[in-house]
Amino acid sequence: MILAVVVALAGGEGLAIAPVPKLIAAAVVFAGVALFLSRTAAPAFDLPLDRLKAPGEMVVAA
Repeated sequence: MILAVVVALAGGEGLAIAPVPKLIAAAVVFAGVALFLSRTAAPAFDLPLDRLKAPGEMVVAA
């Protein structure tokens, strides 16, 4: 959100309050989707990583 404000100021648009609720909503939705996917999709990667038997498998996953 801070980056969006800085970009708006650098672009010469000035600081408008109107887009702030939309920006906050987008950040909340993004965080919610990221948390949901980390709980549901991330475990699907465990089996292939276990099959690697490589010493740096967690680094590869990251």
